Amino acid sequence: MSKRTKIIIWSVVALILVGAIVTAAVFFSINNENETAFNVHKAIKEREAKDLALLVAKFDENERNIELEKVVSTEVEKIYKSENYEDILFCEEFLKELTTRAKHYEKGVRPFVKDLKKIPHEYPSAKNKAYMKGYWVRTDGEKYKDTVVIVAGNSEGSLTASIRTVGPNYEGYKEGDPLWSNITFGEGYRFNTGVLTRTKDVYFAYRPGSGALNIDKNTVTISVEGEIQNWKKADYEEIKNIKYGYDAYAKTSWISKDNSACTLTVTECRGDRISFEVYNADEDIKLVITNLALEKGEGDFDSNDETMMAGTIKINGAKITINFVDETYTSGDYILQ
Repeated sequence: MSKRTKIIIWSVVALILVGAIVTAAVFFSINNENETAFNVHKAIKEREAKDLALLVAKFDENERNIELEKVVSTEVEKIYKSENYEDILFCEEFLKELTTRAKHYEKGVRPFVKDLKKIPHEYPSAKNKAYMKGYWVRTDGEKYKDTVVIVAGNSEGSLTASIRTVGPNYEGYKEGDPLWSNITFGEGYRFNTGVLTRTKDVYFAYRPGSGALNIDKNTVTISVEGEIQNWKKADYEEIKNIKYGYDAYAKTSWISKDNSACTLTVTECRGDRISFEVYNADEDIKLVITNLALEKGEGDFDSNDETMMAGTIKINGAKITINFVDETYTSGDYILQ
């Protein structure tokens, strides 16, 4: 074999080796990139804040990896848009951890951290709104204590609180009423809202209210024209078995809408039982009903006198409806005096 032939052969072999090394390097790089991308998605899915921060710090150690950065930044923005409280806490932990790690890297990761930190500022109310969502229990006022509302987002981008469970207070609130309307946060933890007000003639309207959220104490305080409401955050297990009696009706007096001579007095309420008296001034006749059981606010009764006056009473918020079997008393709606 000639010298020239040997040189040609070795040149070909060298080219093959170089090609193999380059191919292996590219293959290794692609595999490494794919593995990193897989781990990034995994850390996001499993909400592993520290793992995600370490991955970002490594893939941006020397120069920025725009493709993987986009994966991370898109997820962070998605979380703040969704206003999910636990996910926002994950983002806060991730950004805190990444900021700490970025101090040890000269290139790449530091500008990405600055970009990521801009996202929460684009959604300044996201965390407060996220925390507001869920169940709140009123802690003040005998008529309203333990009333439960559930706060959720609405189509306008603000929040609304609807009554889930309410004591049968005489002002007429009922389940499903949108108690707080258009909850809108301003600076920090303060917000404005419309607060539903019902009166004894069943007219209702919204009054402007202002509130303050305290995440550390799990409380909300709302002021409506000087009236203060205090509420506490609760989970479903706390409120699912809450039940109410008719205590708010005790010692209240009512008058027939159709006959001012006919009045009703609730003398006692215990749990789901009510005692009341109906008095017709024209006839000077009094009907006394004691310890009547109510189911969903309604009960049938017989009087305890010889006439055996029978009828049905129904408590419906700001009115009590009574239907008698004869005309001694006036049937129909009775309103709070």
